[in-house]
Amino acid sequence: MNKLLLVVLFVVLVGCVPKEELKFKRVKNVVLTASGATPILKGDLLLYNPNDKRMKLKKLDLIIELNGKEAGIVDQRLSQVIPANDEFTVPIEVAISLKEMGLLDAISGILGGKKNTVRIRGKIRGSVNGVTIGVPVDYTEEIRMKR
Repeated sequence: MNKLLLVVLFVVLVGCVPKEELKFKRVKNVVLTASGATPILKGDLLLYNPNDKRMKLKKLDLIIELNGKEAGIVDQRLSQVIPANDEFTVPIEVAISLKEMGLLDAISGILGGKKNTVRIRGKIRGSVNGVTIGVPVDYTEEIRMKR
């Protein structure tokens, strides 16, 4: 009887786990603005759910680097439904910390009109039937500041 219960429990748990992980594709619409005292980085993370089951997006744990220096952190809890077999976007917005970058480097690099290298790395966490999965993110792009 105990063996049968273990087999049933195993089959149920395996059926809850998605067959494939979410796929991080890219970041689109990346914009670095300086409209106030603090520069703001905005973008849309583009992901794909290759599974037949819809999922739920739970958490973003991302580090934003600007020109090779840590400039901000995205630590955001979500409850966004992820459609099955479809692409979806997740908007991010983070205030850039000039203190971490060095004030003179930040001002000349961000406001000087030159291209800036933005790197976004970390993990996106989702769940299906209560089972949490993580998707690694590591994306780099060169952008110009919009005023």
